[in-house]
Amino acid sequence: DHRALFKTYTESICVQEGEFEFVISDSGGDGLVSGRCGKAGYYNVTSNGALIVKGVDFGDEERTTFSIPFALHPSFSPSPSEAPSSSLSPTETCYWIEVSIVYDNDAYETSWDVQSTGKDGDAAVIKSHAASQGDMSRTETMCLEEGD
Repeated sequence: DHRALFKTYTESICVQEGEFEFVISDSGGDGLVSGRCGKAGYYNVTSNGALIVKGVDFGDEERTTFSIPFALHPSFSPSPSEAPSSSLSPTETCYWIEVSIVYDNDAYETSWDVQSTGKDGDAAVIKSHAASQGDMSRTETMCLEEGD
């Protein structure tokens, strides 16, 4: 049963308030759609439970820019949490971004990153992942300070 291979990969990233971009790429050009076994994967990016972006068939690459704190509409304001790591002082605010991916059969073709976009237009990668064929399921939690 091929369904056992397709588990959810989840990455939680703690960031401070700012502008960010999520980039997902597929070297095979089919996004998370694979013709083998009829299995398509999918991805979604959330913050404080609010959906930022989701997708399946994005071709070679898809880019989504967003602000943290993320708000669905002006009256919605997510609650920050205290940073769970000693890398940030206890008074600094931590907003969680969660990236969840179910890879297709060709996991090795897919990579993604979350970038902090500075006011000067420069982007700094704060977290990235390139899957391998055997990397169908992995969970990692990190708290990262926004880079310069």
